[in-house]
Amino acid sequence: MVAVSCSWSPIYNEEELQNKFVQFVHKYEKRYDLNQMFHRYNIFKSNLLFVQHHNQKFAKGEVSYELSMNHLGDLTNAEYKLRLGYRNTGALRPEAEPHINNQKSLPNSIDWREKGAVNPPKDQGQCGSCWAFSATAAMETAWYLHSNNLLSLSEQLCVDCVNNGTNTCDTGGEMHDCYLQVIKEGGDESESAYPYTATSQSKCLFDDTKVVATMSAYRNVTKCTVTNNNTYHCSEADLKSAAAITVVSVGIDASQQSFQFYSGGVYNEPACNSCDNLDHGVAVVGYGTEGGSDYWWVRNSWGDGWGLSGYIKMSRNKNNQCGIACDATYPVV
Repeated sequence: MVAVSCSWSPIYNEEELQNKFVQFVHKYEKRYDLNQMFHRYNIFKSNLLFVQHHNQKFAKGEVSYELSMNHLGDLTNAEYKLRLGYRNTGALRPEAEPHINNQKSLPNSIDWREKGAVNPPKDQGQCGSCWAFSATAAMETAWYLHSNNLLSLSEQLCVDCVNNGTNTCDTGGEMHDCYLQVIKEGGDESESAYPYTATSQSKCLFDDTKVVATMSAYRNVTKCTVTNNNTYHCSEADLKSAAAITVVSVGIDASQQSFQFYSGGVYNEPACNSCDNLDHGVAVVGYGTEGGSDYWWVRNSWGDGWGLSGYIKMSRNKNNQCGIACDATYPVV
């Protein structure tokens, strides 16, 4: 049982909560046995009341973003975090070229989707493969900018082949390893040729006769300094200069329950951790400003039913909130 306690006034009675759960089960085609049903209902109820409480604060102007129930509504926050999949080993990124910010002026906003350079959001499912989706999104845009041909490339290639398949759905991985694998193999296959299975096959099925895009290197955008108390300060200005020229793969802290149910507005979450607790790989596809609040346009890999049709506006120039500039890279064709 999941305890629910609150000092505010819920708008749903028990019968309405049960009806909401039935609608949720049908909408997302959930399958439970009888014991699971009661357990998942209590989790769902706790999450729904959390969303309701947050949105009451949003309606009063106390927070800058909204929440809504989604396909993750029957997961505890601990269960949800197991699906994220970014693993930061803390090691130096091998063979990376430095990103050089040599632009004297940058556009106030940019959205690579508007330029036809970004595929629709994909869905990693129950596999902790966000790192492969993050890196692949950046590679798709890099290839488009080189060839004027937007392809859907294979995430499964990286899941199966990186480190001999040891970066499983349970262990996760890092984005630069996906670039390096594609460079090592001599290119990437299309999504249709090497489809995503949301499983760890532990067997690399790469076929060099099916290569459709190649990468030659990748660049490290991250520039961080460490203070005497071991606090990281990373440059969002460098991330902005990189995002002005391409889609950038980044690691973030997505562990907060508010991220789990984000649905709109600029995500300003002071509880978000910085560089020490990155747990999710996503892709920065642009940046802008809304109502005086700077934000990053970020593509997630949980399908178009999460957030803003698969995207989130994450706070920009908020002291590197959620660690968005702590691990930023992009590939080069």
